[in-house]
Amino acid sequence: MNADSPSTNERLSLETLESLVMEAEPRVLFVEPRIVRRVIIQDRRIPGLGLRVPHSRVYTIERERLLVIADRSELGLSPAQELPRRVILIARPTDDEEFEHQANEDRLHAFWRLVFHGRVHAEVEQRIDDHEYNARKISELVRRVGAGELAEIRQVLTKDELLLPPQSDEEVFIEFLAVALELKYFAPWDLELFFPAIRDWQSVEYLWELLPHADWYRETQPVGAPERLAVPETPHLPARFSPDAPIDVMRANAADAERLLARASRTTDVGNQVKAAILQMRAAAIGTTSATEYRTAAEAELRKLTERLQQVWKLSPEETNAWWRALCPLLPYAAIGYRSLEARILYDLQKVCVAYERGVYRFNVWGWARSFGQESIRRELPLLETVQSAKHLRSTAARASSIRISAADRRCLMSLIDQVRARSDQELRQTVRPVIERTFDEVGLVPENIPERVARRKVIEELLDRLVERGFITMGDVRDFLSQNSLKLPDVSGPLELAWGDRLLRADRLLALALDGVYRPGAIYLRWSQRLSSLAFGTTPGRLLVRHLVLPFGGAYLALGVLMHFIAPHPVSSVVQTETGISDRQALPQPIPFDPPPEADPSPEPTELATASSDPPQSVSPVQKIGDAIEDVRDVAGNVAAKTFNETLGRAAKHTAEAAKIAQPLPKWFYIAWLFLGMFLWAVLDRPAFRKRVVKALYRLWAGAYWLAYQLPLSVIDSPLVRGILDSREFSIVKAYVLRPAVVTLFIVGAVWLLLREWSGSQNWVGNWQVWLNSFLALNLFLNSPAGRSVEERVLDICVRAWHELRFRIFAVIYHWVMDLFHDAMQWIEQTLYTVDEWLRFRTGDRRRFVVVKIMIGSVWSVVSYIIRFVMTLLVEPQINPIKHFPVVTVSHKILLPYLFHMRDLIRTSIGEARIPESTALAIASTVVFLAPGVIGFLVWELKENWQLYVANRPRGLHSMRVGSHGESIAGLLRPGFRSGTLAKIYTKLRYALRLESDPGHGYRSTQQLAHIDEVTLAVRRFVEREIGTLVDETRMLGDVQVTVGQVMSATNRFDIALRNSSAIDRPMVIRWEDVNGWLASSVVQAGWLADLSAADRERFENALAGLYKLAGVDLVREEVCRAVGVESIGMSTLDIAGDRVIILAPSGETVTYPLVFEARTLRASPIHDEAAPTAWPEVERSCLLFREKEITWSEWVARWNSPRG
Repeated sequence: MNADSPSTNERLSLETLESLVMEAEPRVLFVEPRIVRRVIIQDRRIPGLGLRVPHSRVYTIERERLLVIADRSELGLSPAQELPRRVILIARPTDDEEFEHQANEDRLHAFWRLVFHGRVHAEVEQRIDDHEYNARKISELVRRVGAGELAEIRQVLTKDELLLPPQSDEEVFIEFLAVALELKYFAPWDLELFFPAIRDWQSVEYLWELLPHADWYRETQPVGAPERLAVPETPHLPARFSPDAPIDVMRANAADAERLLARASRTTDVGNQVKAAILQMRAAAIGTTSATEYRTAAEAELRKLTERLQQVWKLSPEETNAWWRALCPLLPYAAIGYRSLEARILYDLQKVCVAYERGVYRFNVWGWARSFGQESIRRELPLLETVQSAKHLRSTAARASSIRISAADRRCLMSLIDQVRARSDQELRQTVRPVIERTFDEVGLVPENIPERVARRKVIEELLDRLVERGFITMGDVRDFLSQNSLKLPDVSGPLELAWGDRLLRADRLLALALDGVYRPGAIYLRWSQRLSSLAFGTTPGRLLVRHLVLPFGGAYLALGVLMHFIAPHPVSSVVQTETGISDRQALPQPIPFDPPPEADPSPEPTELATASSDPPQSVSPVQKIGDAIEDVRDVAGNVAAKTFNETLGRAAKHTAEAAKIAQPLPKWFYIAWLFLGMFLWAVLDRPAFRKRVVKALYRLWAGAYWLAYQLPLSVIDSPLVRGILDSREFSIVKAYVLRPAVVTLFIVGAVWLLLREWSGSQNWVGNWQVWLNSFLALNLFLNSPAGRSVEERVLDICVRAWHELRFRIFAVIYHWVMDLFHDAMQWIEQTLYTVDEWLRFRTGDRRRFVVVKIMIGSVWSVVSYIIRFVMTLLVEPQINPIKHFPVVTVSHKILLPYLFHMRDLIRTSIGEARIPESTALAIASTVVFLAPGVIGFLVWELKENWQLYVANRPRGLHSMRVGSHGESIAGLLRPGFRSGTLAKIYTKLRYALRLESDPGHGYRSTQQLAHIDEVTLAVRRFVEREIGTLVDETRMLGDVQVTVGQVMSATNRFDIALRNSSAIDRPMVIRWEDVNGWLASSVVQAGWLADLSAADRERFENALAGLYKLAGVDLVREEVCRAVGVESIGMSTLDIAGDRVIILAPSGETVTYPLVFEARTLRASPIHDEAAPTAWPEVERSCLLFREKEITWSEWVARWNSPRG
């Protein structure tokens, strides 16, 4: 900072900061945010109310255009003040509350970034106006970046609301230059995270190599703005537990420190080093003369903890010392509270030591009693000890990304955790894998061909993944992984197997014994649902019944029933006079008569109030009279309220009962529609050709509706004729003086009429044309005045802020609060059950009385936990899980709710009205009605997964598989959408976190998102390794050579996967999956060792790649497109996908397109511009361009690898 820089101690006003910025860059003009939004809306002709205006923090505009849109008074300009040719508008940070509390250097640095961003815009736009860049040159420059990279750039800029309309290549070029150069100078460490698809940034520097951007950077630097923001080494620590800040002596003193030390001594004697260290740190925070000694003692306790970890993980002395240095920075933050992340990490590591040192066993009381003492009452659980250690270590790794220590210390600790966790997970897998394999062999889950061998290995590895991640596996996990993969169950052989259980149920029983403590056998309702589904799905008669009767005609009946329920939800009110003599009036509920008791005298008796009023006035005081009157009013009000409530319930009950009595039979058209709809659904389910035609028809219908509702109006609006009219001065005058005042008049006068329509005479002035004309003229005069424009703009500004608050705070907070509430509730219940189970486990060294207590409590707790899991799994979880709730549970609620009071009456009638109160019966009926849909949703979800368990129900061909942790396919991870685009959403959150941080080592916010990205790439790595790597190993197609997955690099729309060959480690083969404008494209970007293979080996490996592409859901393969069009070598930047066509740029410079959605069998090339039709380009089979049109059936896939050539 130079000598002229402002003092850092004195806080500068916003006006002073603005003057410093404008001194450095005279083209800058600070205005209110609403002015910037108005300028952008009018300059870019953005339609609508302007609730979402892109690029609203900085904007560049020509001087003449700016003065047409905004007055000099609004811009803060004097009449004689001159503006430069191009102005850089900066929105004042009036909406940013955090900006006001930042230091001077931080605020100047933020302004500098905005000014530099605007300067790049101004300079590049000026060069475009001077024709240094034309549309063709910009298009060529942008296309050289690459199709996938360009798609990511456009997606990032659009998602971050930085891309201005019309979002052309020119706008993408300008905005990418501004963002990339801003990051290059102000946050170069974030470049690869903002645009991760660009692997080599030197390859795109040609875009700005001729621009003097270094001069712009120096010229825009305000006085006092630092080039790099200072990053605090550690975050702020509360003063109470700061190591160097003593607390108030009135609240703590030396005696308190001694008590803390005494407690620390007692806890360390029982092996609780973490609590002892925390207590000693709290003693050090008191601020006595021995604070340094106390901190040293706390670090010594951590030294003992690391020595215990050394015994568990077999660490070397150097590794032990590294762990101790990495854990010491956690102590100050762990002293804040036992529930802090830092304290939880230390406790998790201590739990690893306890699980290793004391072991775990269980008392098998029920098994010992059932076997009459044959089974051992005490059973050791060695696997549970290993799994607990892995679980604690995994929770430590999950919390480490959010701890509040410095970035360097966080990276060091996470690196140590990752190393140990990898070893621990590998040991656990090696221990459990043989157990699962033996169990599968015993029950007959044996593969019959090579693809099934690959699938079996994948199923076992996925079970091990679930065991490592969650700490246990269940029967549902085994069922799901078998259903999702190619290893299937054979049909049920007969009644004996049906009674004894199919292979899944037998595996469930054997795994419960072999993996005691870490495998949870299926509950009785799961086992019985599996038996029923095996009868329906695992036998030929059951499948025939389900496929040809239950699914089509049962689905048709439900669909029509739901449709009738929504169309005519109250058929009782429309019932006419029937043969029984019940009419509409009689069918409606009537008030329940209120009869006095029989013994009551029909003659009215005087009330207390009347009696009191007949007494002599002098006998009762006025205050007493008022009090008695109030009591009588309360009694009367209470009686009326009770009577009203009872009448309401009675009417509802009578309405439900009468509706049941007079229910009409279904009309004849219902059965006819049911028959035809059932036959239609049967053809859709059972005839692939018919199903394909139906899908095409639905697609055409959707495309036609989309064209009619969106594309046609948009094309009309964007036509030159309409655009010329809308951009004309005449239309601007009509819009300002006719259309806008007319709309406002209609809205205001209509609103006033709605508010005053109940008043007498309001109907008269509504039809008076003079009222409308006068209102129109008055509002026209007001809206086109300076005051009116200001009011309109401020109202719009309030609406924008309100929409922002609703969208990003209220709506988002409510949504996340609801979702987090149910998620946290489920997690809390699961964690509570796990905690109680863990507390009731028996460990070596437990006292005898504790063992007896645990046996007694554990016997009762086993029943209680079973009931809780039953209720949560069967009744509650399907209702709060949005995937399971809609539409099955939603429709079930809609159908069952009207029968609430009828069920209440049925309960009272069955049990007896005298035995059960009405409120109790209503509570029981409400519980059944509200929880029963959960059972329906659970059964539908379970049966859906059970269908694909059996060989006979295997899909005909290879199809895309689930890869992500939430069931996403590769396309679902990459393709943006409402329930897809997982990777793009994580990168969006990462960019938001990076903008809040200035740390080259990344703060805890960005570290969390980077951890989520690592989870996604790990899932992709496992998918590829278990499909193609295992296939190469099983077939030995390359001899003894093994193929493994190396580095997996991700971007917002891309995965680059390195396949390593054990004979050529340094020359990996890299395949790429990327989403380009909604199409999942695959390509080999680096051949590597693939080029060294012989022709036969290469053909076999390409066949394996084709299967991998099918399992990944690839739409097209670039190499196949090149071969189809006759181009042998084609660069990545010369093949692009735009909407519904593939664009090919030949080496000769000719650009042609092939349609992708055209349904013809052969596709013909067409020029991209208005040129003559190309003749040198061949007609191509549709399946040669679209890989997804090629079907690889399961029988072909099996035959390919079982043959000697395969």
